[in-house]
Amino acid sequence: MGPRDPVEAGFRIVGAHTDSPNLRLKSRPSVTKEVFAQLGIQTYGRVLLPTWFDRDLSLAGRVTVRKWSNPITMETRLLRVDRPLCRIPNLTIHLNRQIKSHADWKYANEAESMAAFRGLCKDHAVPVQDFVTRSDLACGNTIGPIVSNSLGIRTVDCCNAIWSMHSIREMAGAQDQPHMVTAMRAFLEWDQRF
Repeated sequence: MGPRDPVEAGFRIVGAHTDSPNLRLKSRPSVTKEVFAQLGIQTYGRVLLPTWFDRDLSLAGRVTVRKWSNPITMETRLLRVDRPLCRIPNLTIHLNRQIKSHADWKYANEAESMAAFRGLCKDHAVPVQDFVTRSDLACGNTIGPIVSNSLGIRTVDCCNAIWSMHSIREMAGAQDQPHMVTAMRAFLEWDQRF
């Protein structure tokens, strides 16, 4: 980065992931019960299932199909159906059940990297809010522990706050994204060994 030798200056890595909880079709999804055609699904990510109920749903994704040619080959195609096909009906109140999941995940932060990141944000007028997970609740997964443990580098887990995370309708603050861009740009342009 910049004019200095990488051995002397070091380098910076920015990693990101998006939470895209969704419902995925099972490999053999067709199910018929009574007179209803159903699709067998599995959840991906920590889906808040009630937010998917009573909504028009469609299908989109990647499918692999067999081409009837000689020799027989397989081809992967993208599929997107732009009309409602499915619905997950909500149960009546007296039939409703709570769905719970547990996981023991943690974040990758340590004092020096947190202090350095907090200082960069302060220097560039980027507000920082601390988030501490309650010890009696499971917390979400990030790429921080994976990067830190695999590469042995200092890590800061930072994110933009989101309302209704893992819901079908997530919402975020309009100024959070520009603040994050400023923080990441400051980190990448920082002329200090981290």
